[in-house]
Amino acid sequence: MNSLLQYAYVQSRCNACGGTLDVTLLDMFMEYQVHREWQSPRPCVNCALANMQLMRVLPEELVTDLHRAWEKVAAAASASGVELRLGLPPQTA
Repeated sequence: MNSLLQYAYVQSRCNACGGTLDVTLLDMFMEYQVHREWQSPRPCVNCALANMQLMRVLPEELVTDLHRAWEKVAAAASASGVELRLGLPPQTA
């Protein structure tokens, strides 16, 4: 399923491995779900800890509410036979 949450992201840097993470709101939503099971999808433990800091800035409730709202919009569009597209519309001349 395409999600509007995959187009909003923050960049985070890992002090341990030096990598830069692009963390989308969809990633964060999924991270909240994984966090409840005490596992992380991040290969670097320190990256996972850095992402936890982002999770404190954007509370789970807000990200979850946004995800649920998007799912309702997508379902309503689908039920009405409307093709909902994600991304910026092509520029017109």
